[in-house]
Order: sequence, then C-alpha cells, then structure tokens
Amino acid sequence: MALPFPEFASPPAARGMTRSRFRFAVACHGANILCGHFSYLEVGCPRQAPVFDGALSEAQLTAAGNIRDDLLSYLRSDRGLASPTFVGGRARLAQQLLVLTEAAPGQMLDLSVATAALPVDPSRVSLPERAGSIDPAKVLPAPYRDAFLNWEREVRVHSSDWPSPLPRSCHTLPKDRERDFIVDLVRRGMGSLILASQVPTDPATGQPILSGFFCVVHKPDKDRLINDRRAVNETELRLKWLSLPAGPQFCLLFLGRGETVRASADDFETYFYSVRAPAETTPWNATGRLWRAGAFPPDVRGSLGVEDSVYFTMEVQGMGGRNSMDVCQLVHESMLREADCLRESERLDFSLPPPSGATWEGAYADDHVVVQL
Repeated sequence: MALPFPEFASPPAARGMTRSRFRFAVACHGANILCGHFSYLEVGCPRQAPVFDGALSEAQLTAAGNIRDDLLSYLRSDRGLASPTFVGGRARLAQQLLVLTEAAPGQMLDLSVATAALPVDPSRVSLPERAGSIDPAKVLPAPYRDAFLNWEREVRVHSSDWPSPLPRSCHTLPKDRERDFIVDLVRRGMGSLILASQVPTDPATGQPILSGFFCVVHKPDKDRLINDRRAVNETELRLKWLSLPAGPQFCLLFLGRGETVRASADDFETYFYSVRAPAETTPWNATGRLWRAGAFPPDVRGSLGVEDSVYFTMEVQGMGGRNSMDVCQLVHESMLREADCLRESERLDFSLPPPSGATWEGAYADDHVVVQL
C-alpha cells in the first residue's frame, strides 16, 4: 500500500501552522507511519522495502482515513474534548486540567488538585494477612541474589554522589490514625520499630532520611498504598534488571485458518508486600513520624524501652522504591522457572521478537499470562 498522505511524508513543523492544522498534519504523518508498518507486516517483513505505486483503492482510502481520524481524536483529547472516555490516570489528569482551566483569575485552588496523592485511609488499604512470605535470597539466581544479599556494597551510592539536599517524601497518613496503622502493619509482618538513632541522616541537613505513605486510586472500595521512598531512592543505583513483556506484542500474533486462541491469566494479591526487602536496608526504610516506643503495645515494641524514640521501618518491598519493581519482577520470573514455566522459547520480552511457537507466556510484576494457539 502506497503512502495514503504523500504530502505529509516528512514530519510536519509547527512553525507557520495554526494549532488545528498542525494536529491534522501530525495525524496524517502518523497514519503514513502506521500504514507503512502494517504493509511491512502484510508482505512478510522483507529485508528490502518494495516499491508501491498506483492509486489507492476505496477500501485502502477508507482504512487510512479511519486511522488518521483516530489519531486526530487522540491528539485533540488533551483539550478535554474526549475526557468522558478516559479512565484511570488520564481521567484524573483531564479532571484536574478542567478545574484549572475553569479557575477564575486569582482564585486559590485546593492543593489536592495538583496531585494524585490521596490521604491514607487505613480502612481502604489492601494489606496481606501475612507479609514477607517470599524471601528473594532463596529464589533469585546467583548474580541477582548476590546483589540482593550485599545491597549496601552493590547498590548503595556514596553520600558524596547524593543530590544536596535529598528530596522530601510525601506522607499523607493522618497523625491520629498513624499509631494504629503502624500496629497493624507490624502485626502483619510488614515492618518493625527501630531506634531513631539507627536511621541514616542527610549530610546536607542533618535530618533523618525518611519515607512516607500516601494512597492513589485503585478500586471503588480500595486504595493502593504507596511507600514514597524518593529520598532513599536517590541513595541507590538503578538495578536495570527488567526485561518486560508488552501488550502491543500481541499485534504480531497471527492466526491461520481454523486456529483459535486460548489464554489463562492470574495475579498475586498484594504481591509487593509478600516479597521481603534486603535485611541490610532496614535502617533506610524508616517511614512516617517519630514516636515514643511506649506508645505501642509490648508485642509491637519488643525489646525497645518505653522512652526510646523510634520510627516504623518497612521490611518488605513497597510500591515506590526505585528497585522494588526489579526485585519483584525477577522473583516472580524465578519462581515460574522453578516450576518449569516461562521457558526461554516461549517467553514474551518486548526487546525480542515474539515466540515462534504456539505458546506465549509473560510475567509482569504480579501478573502472569499464558496464551496458546
């Protein structure tokens, strides 16, 4: 199929165009790219580009026009024209933009308009009955296990390379509900209390390096708890262990005559909290406010003195850690491989061509899917 919009073969320049004309030009150029990609797939992914000439058929013109119109609708959506169709993060962004564009000059807006962080309501947070049930040290293969067991040596950055000062974390858990929430977390195995003197400090300010809790929308009756570790994140190297699958790979799944697809998918519940954090990181995971140990029941404070100043510290992988996804992803993949799943010949990886056989399998954080022709 030849380019449907040859006058837009090159990327358009915004200069000299009205906004609407520029959007239209971008949509036409994008339609050219997509039609070229589809043609490339249709003719069998040749090593050399064939030459297409001649007029397009009515069906081809209609298909190209539909692609252009879909792209144009998407480009216009940042003005809120299609916001009723948005879901998740795009819906919240569209709503926030609408509030801001409708504000009167000089009007003071609620600060919550500018953030997706919600106050922590413990009754709406999903937590495991028993956290930390998976020990990465017993699951990860050798190169990754070594980094996990020697976190301070392999991952921690020297303080001379930290930004100065370290960023502050967001903590939206109301103080009057924090104590009971900490008690619940400790009893579930998500963390413990540590002495305030054990918590590392920022050399630029002398203040303890702390994380925080906030929530984001998850389900109608549940919020997702985020452990905001942005200060601690700046003290760690990025592991770069991830090699993930991606949904668009299924666009390359072609069925022959009479073939069908069957699929099975499942996920872990509260998966990140089921995976333990490295033991060496306990002092680095202090979260929330400073407390007096005597404020907590004996089973929670353990051997700490009642007058000791303490922080709660996470002992599991929290959503919000720079390397939490890397660890949890590799743990999930390793467990699947131990069960003779996720074979290399069947594994989905966005950096590689899709599997050539009849079985495609992928793991993404807590999700697992198997597809067979």
